[in-house]
Amino acid sequence: MTTPPPPGSSPSPLPGNPYAQPTGGQNPYADQVPPQGNPYQPAQQQQQPYAAAPPAPQQPYPATPPPPQPYGQQFQAPPQAPQQPYGQQQSAPQQPYGQPPADQSPYGQQPQPAFAPEPGTLTCRFCGGYPAVDTTVRGHRGMIVIMQWRSMRGPFCRTCGTAAVRDMSAKTLWQGWWGYGSSIITPITLIRNLFAHNKIKALPAPAPGQPGPQMDPGKPLLQRPAAIMFLVPVAVLVVIIAAVVAGSSDATYASVGDCVVNKGTDANPDVHVATCGPGTYLVDQKLSGTTSDTNCPQSDPASYTQQEGSDEFVLCLKPYGGS
Repeated sequence: MTTPPPPGSSPSPLPGNPYAQPTGGQNPYADQVPPQGNPYQPAQQQQQPYAAAPPAPQQPYPATPPPPQPYGQQFQAPPQAPQQPYGQQQSAPQQPYGQPPADQSPYGQQPQPAFAPEPGTLTCRFCGGYPAVDTTVRGHRGMIVIMQWRSMRGPFCRTCGTAAVRDMSAKTLWQGWWGYGSSIITPITLIRNLFAHNKIKALPAPAPGQPGPQMDPGKPLLQRPAAIMFLVPVAVLVVIIAAVVAGSSDATYASVGDCVVNKGTDANPDVHVATCGPGTYLVDQKLSGTTSDTNCPQSDPASYTQQEGSDEFVLCLKPYGGS
């Protein structure tokens, strides 16, 4: 049985432990081993191996606190977009074949405002502009023995309608006169285009934002080379007037007091009204409804009888200036 040590004494080391320290705080090797220090420090700074570490050097100036955020808000880093795997960056989708985006017009033009006419509004069949009028522009082509009619139907805005009238009328002026029937139909066609043009030019300018390109009106009709063909009806009118004047000089229109001249022969006379003068005959009397000159005065040495159907008359003539 083991007897406990008396009070106040140090317990003996465990038997069999060569590394146990001796009791009573004694070190049998204290006289032989010098105290260890830091070989890299100066001698005056070497301390005991178990001395407390020197305190950390203090900053010469206290750290400046960060400036406060306005209105008490705390700074937050902006959220970052998620990165693509394998280090790829996300790119904006591209338009196929280099086409511009839907909200951008090609060639750097600004997009036009939306075209939204009121329901039931007539729009131009060529450019889509409004207001428009429903009318037809016509043309004609004469080819000696055959004819060709042309037409261009509306609705037209003012710009496209003016272009249609000028184009169709100019072609008609060049091609419409070549034929007997066409020489009559061409003026009628031009007059009908004039009525259509009066309706078209009464419209206001087309509203902006039309979806299609407008027709080019070009030069006015009278400033085009085709305007010279307006002389054709003028020439025809001159011929008609000349024929009327020539017919009015016939003996049928002679009356008492007029002078006539015989441009034919005695066997085949051609009597016409002429200005009184030498070589002319003065109409002394005109006997209607008969072909007999027996009722002419004895002083009239000459007479002229004309019979054309129911038109029968006799001119009693005497030389101009005679008794």
